[in-house]
Formats: sequence, C-alpha cells, structure tokens
Amino acid sequence: GMFDYGVVPVENTLGGIVGPVNELLINTGLYIVGAVDMPIHHSLMMLPGTDHREIREVYSHSQALSQCRRFLSRNNLTPVPYYDTAGAARMLTEKKPRAAACIAGKLAAELYSLEVLKENVEDSDINRTRFLILSKEKSMADGNRCSITFSTEHKSGTLFNVLEIFASKGINLTRIESIPTEPGQYS
Repeated sequence: GMFDYGVVPVENTLGGIVGPVNELLINTGLYIVGAVDMPIHHSLMMLPGTDHREIREVYSHSQALSQCRRFLSRNNLTPVPYYDTAGAARMLTEKKPRAAACIAGKLAAELYSLEVLKENVEDSDINRTRFLILSKEKSMADGNRCSITFSTEHKSGTLFNVLEIFASKGINLTRIESIPTEPGQYS
C-alpha cells in the first residue's frame, strides 16, 4: 500500500526473459497497466584509484552480466551475480573488494562515487528492455496490447486448442511462456 505503481523488467533483447518477474505476475493479484520499452546501456565501473589491470571479478545483476557476456569473456573477467546493478555499485563502494569492478548504469557511478572505466559494454547496441508498470488497480484506459495468464489440462492438444482460438481471430502473439506453478502444473 505504500506505492501506487511498480516498474519491473520483463524481458531483454540480449538476456531474454526475467524469470522471477513472470513468477510474480502469476502469484500476485497485480495488474499490468502499462509497458515501456527502452534502450539499455551498461558501464564498467571501479573504485577511484583502482588499477584496471588488476580487476578480475565483475559484480552485477545476472541479466546485466548476460547482456555483457562477450565483453566479460574477451577481457577475462569473472562475472559475479548480485541482486541488482545499483546494489553492486553500492557494495563496491562500501565493502571495497580487491580486484573487483561492477557493471551498472552510468548514474550509479555518480551516486556511489565510482570511476567509469568503459561505457557501453553491452554486447549489442540494440540492447533493449521491456518494463511493465504494475498496479493493484485495473486500468480503465484503452490499450493496444494485453497479457493473459491461463492454465490448461496437462494432456495432448490442450495448448493447441487455446492457441488456435487466437490464430482464428487474427491475434498475433508476441510471447508465450510456460511457468511451473506446482510440480507438474504450469501456467
């Protein structure tokens, strides 16, 4: 009840789906009331005074690390997953691990007084993330997209029967995902 809206990443052109968000959408009563698609750029940052040649580990969210995997591999840097990109920047400032850097947005460097070693370390310049805007209340505004969650019996042809309805109405599906809800059950 503290906030009217929440914003969560749902999929990225390089890193794919954000699994925990899909689980959140199935297991809560929140509504999707909007979506935003935006370019994502990552920077490699370090503590001021660090010798960049000593850096061996790079902390960041697993999605950001996957979006920069070729850069990390090319530079022989070990990816270390962290709960989020800004959190990795904050941890770097507070704990000062040796031979470490982080990947985050440039704003994190300003917030946590880090030095940007290299900008745009993502593996493609078309790196984009789609974010969903969530609310406890339904939106009454007209839209041009929708999301639906459903379950079918676990037997041959049931998913096809549902998808056939969409096809017969000329509805283009941009994404379909099966997510386990219980052992042997999927939404």
